[in-house]
Amino acid sequence: MNVGSRLGTLIGLLYILLAFGYFIVMIIAIARSSNNSFRNTGLYIIQSVVIPILLFLPGVILLWSGWRLQPSLEFAQVLQAIAIIYLTLRDAFVKFSR
Repeated sequence: MNVGSRLGTLIGLLYILLAFGYFIVMIIAIARSSNNSFRNTGLYIIQSVVIPILLFLPGVILLWSGWRLQPSLEFAQVLQAIAIIYLTLRDAFVKFSR
């Protein structure tokens, strides 16, 4: 296992932590919302399973090989991480504010 301490590796670790955090937040949000229709609850359940998987897998890949990224790819991962964190926090706060 080759784990370095570059920005790509740290973003991979952030993706992994964000995947677990998002899963926990969405499960709590689904449990708190009792007035949603069955269709909306089903979509939130699918979202709370698929999104953490889509965050976890690139996180593991970046954790193991993030130290080998070219600077342009590393910058793209930084921009993607910012977008994902913003959209995740926005979704969580909108869900909890209802």
